[in-house]
Amino acid sequence: MRDASDTLLKAVTTVLETTTDTLVILEAPSLPSRSKLRSLLEKRPDCASVGCYPEEGRTLEGTITQMLAAHKVRIAPDALHWLTGRLGADRSAARSEVEKLALYANDSGTLSLEDAHACIGDAGSVSLEDAAFAATEGRRAEADLAIERALTEGISPIAIARAFLNHLHRLRRVRAAMADGESKSDAIKALKPPVFFKRTAGFNRALELWPLPALSDALQETQALELSCKQTGAPDQLLCKRYVATLCGKAARAAKRY
Repeated sequence: MRDASDTLLKAVTTVLETTTDTLVILEAPSLPSRSKLRSLLEKRPDCASVGCYPEEGRTLEGTITQMLAAHKVRIAPDALHWLTGRLGADRSAARSEVEKLALYANDSGTLSLEDAHACIGDAGSVSLEDAAFAATEGRRAEADLAIERALTEGISPIAIARAFLNHLHRLRRVRAAMADGESKSDAIKALKPPVFFKRTAGFNRALELWPLPALSDALQETQALELSCKQTGAPDQLLCKRYVATLCGKAARAAKRY
């Protein structure tokens, strides 16, 4: 059963009290530690609870690098950064795309950014960066489309919130450095990983629209979104879409002042 939650507690308890050799598998995305269902299953000797966490950021980069290394294939840093943004949380889908790249490169080959584009193009999972960049630039239609695609592909609202947190943190880091007297270009160059060159214009545009106090507020709102999405029974997808709309609105209003 997919999307299990605490609403199934009574039904699951009844099943567990029934003598049967049937194997029941529950898939429950983002069950918090205080979940009653999770607590029940973890305490019972006839049940097993397995945590499955989406690979993101450096963890996903490491997995991609290791998988390609098994084929004696290397990947350029810019290609690795782009690919990390394209692959979603579905591990089997990500593995399939990486294996496709390994075949494309052939043994002992090296993958460039152009190779990754040619091999995967739009077939990979939607980049959460697409949504984050579009929202902070006030491009509502593009942000909405990216969020819809992400949700359709099974990316959780919590993963979306974390992608936005990462983007906003990077913007705030640059803004804070600028407030301390550092030049914008130097502050951007100091970011690790660096801003992907095709994202540079969008990143600079977002910096123009978001002063330091506004970024701090946006980060608090994003953290609140993540916490809300973790609540049992929360309409997480609706909350996520509403958050993106609000963020786009703030950026669009700021753009009118320029």
